[in-house]
Amino acid sequence: MSTIKSNKKRPMARALRIPLFQREIREHLSLSAFDVLLAGARILSEGQVAQQDSGPTYYGSTMVTLDLERSGDHLRGPLDASTAEKLLLLCRQDGAVRERLFDVARREATRLAAVALSDWDIEMTVTRKAARLLIDLDVEARAEIPAWAVR
Repeated sequence: MSTIKSNKKRPMARALRIPLFQREIREHLSLSAFDVLLAGARILSEGQVAQQDSGPTYYGSTMVTLDLERSGDHLRGPLDASTAEKLLLLCRQDGAVRERLFDVARREATRLAAVALSDWDIEMTVTRKAARLLIDLDVEARAEIPAWAVR
């Protein structure tokens, strides 16, 4: 004869006190690691200053390709498509990362314009292809052309 065990559940313990703080685990991008990725990035830029009714304006684009696999000697962890997807999301959300990318676009625009630029408007699009991030930065800025240079 077999013994049938009782399947009675214990009653839930009553909470007399609740915690004041909740714990949350968040992931964020290491800025040092992102700087390593940027140092090995392929950067392609184009643009020029055009005369507009509002004055001389720079229009250009900078494309930054971050290849995770190429940075394998300097970074720890899996450097695959799933990591690239996570990096893509963090690039869109992290203000410090966005600012580093905008700095790249500003440097490239200033180099191509060969004049000081101000009133920046930068739009960023981030996509992924395998373990690479493709970042497009479209730039518009007012060109500060000295009066002596205008004919």
